[in-house]
Amino acid sequence: MHKLLARQLKSTLGLEQTQLAEVHKELTLLAQQTALSPAARVVLGGLDGFVQRVEEAYCQNDRDLDLKARSLELSSVELTESNARLRAELASRTRAIDSLRTTAIGLMEFVDLDETGIMDDNLESLSVLMSELVRQKEESQRDLRAALTDGEDFELLFTMPHKDAERLMRQNVSQFDVPVSLIGEVTAKKCGYRLMGRDWREKGITKKGFLHF
Repeated sequence: MHKLLARQLKSTLGLEQTQLAEVHKELTLLAQQTALSPAARVVLGGLDGFVQRVEEAYCQNDRDLDLKARSLELSSVELTESNARLRAELASRTRAIDSLRTTAIGLMEFVDLDETGIMDDNLESLSVLMSELVRQKEESQRDLRAALTDGEDFELLFTMPHKDAERLMRQNVSQFDVPVSLIGEVTAKKCGYRLMGRDWREKGITKKGFLHF
């Protein structure tokens, strides 16, 4: 018998589960007496079936609760897995944004562009910024190659002692009708031609272009 039904029979009727069979026999004999009304005989005869139906209803309710609990458990597992996937995707997105930002900062060395967009966490904005940075870097590299290898434009290069060069740069050089720029220093170190970037790091130059002499 269902535990809840057994407790209810005991609390309301004072019957133990072991007493039900004997009580049922007594009620069946009582229902056969002619002194009872037809309605009373029907009630007494149907008590056993009524108790069984109540027990079936309780058992069905337990099965329904088990199914709901199982469904909730599965839903909880699915939600946990979904949350784990979302956290992993978010971590991957964050790493991608950090990588793009690091690359963008590196490209800033070669172009002149506002840096405010670098701190943006919007992936689309960073992608647009990266596209612009790559484009400007390619243009800068083309301009640099043209400056280093084109054979159409010529400038006069000359050297002088360091002190004379400083004095020349301090003086008004408009008398020459051409701009004079200090572009480097001749050293004893034999390292070839090299460029120095904005970060003061030296960069080698590959010899290209034309040899006119």
